[in-house]
Amino acid sequence: SNYSLRTLISIPATAANVQPGGAFTSFDIGFFDATSRNYFIADRSNASVDIVSGSTLHVIGQAQGFAGQAATTSTSGADGVVAVTAGGFTTLYAGDGNSTLKVFNATNPSASTLLQSISTAGRFRVDEMAYSPTTHQVLAANNADSPAYATLFNAPGGGSPATIAVTPITVPGA
Repeated sequence: SNYSLRTLISIPATAANVQPGGAFTSFDIGFFDATSRNYFIADRSNASVDIVSGSTLHVIGQAQGFAGQAATTSTSGADGVVAVTAGGFTTLYAGDGNSTLKVFNATNPSASTLLQSISTAGRFRVDEMAYSPTTHQVLAANNADSPAYATLFNAPGGGSPATIAVTPITVPGA
């Protein structure tokens, strides 16, 4: 194997963390934004998205206000994550356990601000995501709902509001 452990990154506990000792015990997915060189990880233990500097390997911010670790992963959050940096502005898109897409201004990671919370009208988490730089759209899945479906969001970034373009997007027989 060509891989080896180089360092451990400490994740600070937020006030929302109810784990013994503020432990980091539940997370979903991470996303590396090549432009900002920051790594964003959906942290259910802290009900946040942790922002880690790719150059210093330290947590430089936490976008807060998610459901946190709930009784099931279907209602926990933060979940899927995508970050887009363009024109000096970083927009963070993250799913939550209450079927919402949360949109943050993460240009200053130490003071990320919630811009929007958009309902996808489901019962469970908004999760897996993809971003198209060509169309400036985010596709996010409500994969715990039955039937599972996706929502396509117009995501212009730069502080402009995200809007729902198409929902629900379903796959027959899935």
